[in-house]
Amino acid sequence: MIETIIKICKVLDKNKIDYFISGGSSLFLRNLITSTKDIDITVFFKDLKKIKFLFLGNKIILEEKYRLVFDIDGCEIEFMGVPKAKDPISFEVLKNKSKMVDVLIVNDRKLNLIKIEQLLKLYKLVYNRGGCKIQKHKKRIEFLEKIINE
Repeated sequence: MIETIIKICKVLDKNKIDYFISGGSSLFLRNLITSTKDIDITVFFKDLKKIKFLFLGNKIILEEKYRLVFDIDGCEIEFMGVPKAKDPISFEVLKNKSKMVDVLIVNDRKLNLIKIEQLLKLYKLVYNRGGCKIQKHKKRIEFLEKIINE
């Protein structure tokens, strides 16, 4: 999975697409959880069409207005395109990456991970909206609060 993440981020960097890795993927890369079912990558909404073209050779599992989900190397890769009005937290993180993103070096490649504090805000936003998997989000919020308070 890590090699797939590196490969994807290399393509995004080469094509000057701002991104950050979020959700369970960012916790997995920090070794805070032992596994994750997919890789969550957040980009500006305007870049989704470009991403679709860049990863055209891979199977598209799901295509919605704000999401593209691919199968790349047997991993589920979810690209979330954020417009400011729909997700102000993610939009702000993308606009201010130097302050709101941690850079993790893996195999000489820089990976942009959402900061834990911003990830907590994002989970709270989804939870308060009544998004899917409410129980999972509640547990993740409690987990992140514990990490931040230690």
